[in-house]
Amino acid sequence: MPTLLCPSPIILDQSFPRDEDQLQLVAFALGTIIESVEKNDAHLLLTETLRDFVESFDWNPPRPFALLMEIHRMLSQLYLQPSDRLIMVEVSEVEGYQRHPIPQGCVATGLIELWSDELGKILELHDRCSDDNGFFIGIACESAFAGEGPCFYPSDGEQRAFPLVGPQNLSDLEDAYVWHPTKMSFNDLRLREVSFDLVRKNVEVIGAARIEKPRGGGSHFMVTFRRGRSWPLDKNTDPLPELFLKELIPITGYPLNVIKYALIFGELPESILRLTSVAEWAYGN
Repeated sequence: MPTLLCPSPIILDQSFPRDEDQLQLVAFALGTIIESVEKNDAHLLLTETLRDFVESFDWNPPRPFALLMEIHRMLSQLYLQPSDRLIMVEVSEVEGYQRHPIPQGCVATGLIELWSDELGKILELHDRCSDDNGFFIGIACESAFAGEGPCFYPSDGEQRAFPLVGPQNLSDLEDAYVWHPTKMSFNDLRLREVSFDLVRKNVEVIGAARIEKPRGGGSHFMVTFRRGRSWPLDKNTDPLPELFLKELIPITGYPLNVIKYALIFGELPESILRLTSVAEWAYGN
């Protein structure tokens, strides 16, 4: 399941003139972030205060207007448009937090200080929902998302901070969602068998595009998934052993208990945001 991304100050804060090289970097990074969101590798996390940064956009010359328009268009697409992949988190009541470290190269003035304050509150909420020292939220680093070396924090402090990430290390973050089975617990599901007929009926739920029937009276069906990978299904193997079902894990990207649940009940279990107790879907979804 996807992780969560907060934008770096350089990406989000366009309230003062940046030079053209920095604008090009931001534009490239925003394009890659959009790709990651469209592939469902990451969802976006924001607060109302951080979303206001987009409204503080600086249109002053002599910066190239066409480039400014493109950056503003992408920021608006990501953070101002209704989407089930944009999560607004309420932090106004958060207490007991520390300001979040600011990536090297950012000057702690104006909106950058607000960014540090808001991220500190998000980190406090994150750690209330996390069972370990891992992270399911990362800071989208403009340099890493533009295909260059990653940003880093000043080396003079050891304060806890969200990792600065790019597309190449999104997988280092934990899932931002947990599976919530409603029809049967995952523990009870371990005792259930998955029949051949259930697989044929429900395999589309986990991403199958088509099932090819055996040729020449054979017993082997071929299940092809949307990403082009295939999986053999033998009608003489009924019910299917877990060893065979485990072959679907790298093909579908789902864990075994989710695969079994979907094949038995014809639907995926509900996914719950780990920040559910303190966050709400954007625009009330």
